[in-house]
Amino acid sequence: MRTCSVCFPKLASYNAFMSEKIVKLLLDDLKFVRIVCRKCGSAVELPIDKLQNATAAYCPGCPPPNKTLLRSSAADPLAGLASILIDLKQNKDIDIEFVVTETE
Repeated sequence: MRTCSVCFPKLASYNAFMSEKIVKLLLDDLKFVRIVCRKCGSAVELPIDKLQNATAAYCPGCPPPNKTLLRSSAADPLAGLASILIDLKQNKDIDIEFVVTETE
């Protein structure tokens, strides 16, 4: 993509180019949350609709004692995330879109 010479005259004079990849994901298409262990890189995938009531999930890659990735408690931030996502999915007036960009 070429830089617009009207919007960015200094950049355009250098014949600057920018490449950008964009991924758009609608909330309705989001079915799972992937929780990645920061110690070993292993992951656990949990369905969003089950995230609120999930029992403790342990990292499958860490040696014993396993690192707890998800706890089932009232203060669990993942339960709060699930609640918000479920409420937003039920709102028929709007769509929520997550946008992930990668600039080269």
